[in-house]
Amino acid sequence: MRTVIAFENYSMIEYGYDLVGNRLTRTRTVNGQTFTDVMTYNAANQLVSLNGQTWQHDLDGNVVVRRVENATWELDYDAEGNLVSLQKEQDDGVGWVYEYDGLGRRVRAVRGSLEVVYLYSGDTLVAEGSRQRSSDLLQWVYSP
Repeated sequence: MRTVIAFENYSMIEYGYDLVGNRLTRTRTVNGQTFTDVMTYNAANQLVSLNGQTWQHDLDGNVVVRRVENATWELDYDAEGNLVSLQKEQDDGVGWVYEYDGLGRRVRAVRGSLEVVYLYSGDTLVAEGSRQRSSDLLQWVYSP
């Protein structure tokens, strides 16, 4: 199976899938140059490598270590399976920390002095606000 997406600027992305729907390849063509990413999966259909760089999962199937190019990312989850932290090993402890409300919706993300706040109408994300320091005003971006 494959999917092809063409863009107005003459770039294109093509995806290749196996019989159960796992994405095996992503080929991007931009300005005549082609870049291909290759993914591999284990028997549980979990992504275990991207371009030969390994990913690790916990017993619940969550990705807990992923390697992309020269970066290694560590991911932690709460008991509900929500991502609560994302840490790049090379960043000396400055990573993302995520907070959720009682409905499991992400309501806040913090990385160092950067704060991002999410607002919902029911289950629909309607606005995202961010500020660099807690003394700054939140700058909001609304979605239709």
